Amino acid sequence: MNMNVTLSWALPTTRASGKPLLVQDIQHVVVEVSGDEGQTWALIGTFPPDVLSTVVTDLDYGIWTFRGVVVDTRGRSSDPLLAILENADTSPPSALLSLEAVPF
Repeated sequence: MNMNVTLSWALPTTRASGKPLLVQDIQHVVVEVSGDEGQTWALIGTFPPDVLSTVVTDLDYGIWTFRGVVVDTRGRSSDPLLAILENADTSPPSALLSLEAVPF
């Protein structure tokens, strides 16, 4: 069964240097998804700093990788943070394709 997911994140309060990062210094957060172990990525959205979650609907069976990157007001990007989710097919196998009873 396809799955709906809420992605949520917390903004950083420091830069990679350890110096403080104010919310007003964040331009946006870029969130992407990959269904092929990170070989290709599709944009889910670009979110302003006052948006801290989004909903992704209709994920098919498989392993999904989500990637979030913070971009500051000068266009500098953070390292990506990944979240991985598996939508496993837990349904039972289909019935036999055939079953015969042959007298002898």
